[in-house]
Amino acid sequence: MAGFRRFAVRRFWCVLARHRIQRLCYEARLHTRAGRLPLVLWTRPTKVGERARILCRAGICAEDFEAHIGELRAACYAREARVTRNRQWSHLVTIDIIRRDTLAADRHVPSPLMTIRRPAPAPLAAVPPTVTPLTVVQLADAPGSEPADTRQQ
Repeated sequence: MAGFRRFAVRRFWCVLARHRIQRLCYEARLHTRAGRLPLVLWTRPTKVGERARILCRAGICAEDFEAHIGELRAACYAREARVTRNRQWSHLVTIDIIRRDTLAADRHVPSPLMTIRRPAPAPLAAVPPTVTPLTVVQLADAPGSEPADTRQQ
């Protein structure tokens, strides 16, 4: 039964995304001058949300969808939306609707190391620092260089 429930929920979100994208195109005026909306060819579920393939009619491009990315996220109840133009055919646009983050932890796992208490370190005694005199060492001059006393400054 879990497999059917997963299929039904994912299919519901695909149908909802298709409807909301069409409604967004109407409300945001992403249509031709004649009023023809772009076609939502198909939507399919992914691990993080849905992917919709859009056929843009003449007068509509991928940049129009990118300009309305905020409205697209809000319309599809998404965390993020990405618009990608097809490399071969520029009238085909792919919209990735991201609803969930699969890399995020769904529950907090406490560490057993947090329960181990170490004793507080002993306070350092106020000992004055020891000062030692510096010794100056004369370095021999490198071969081929002038002696230190004959250099011009």
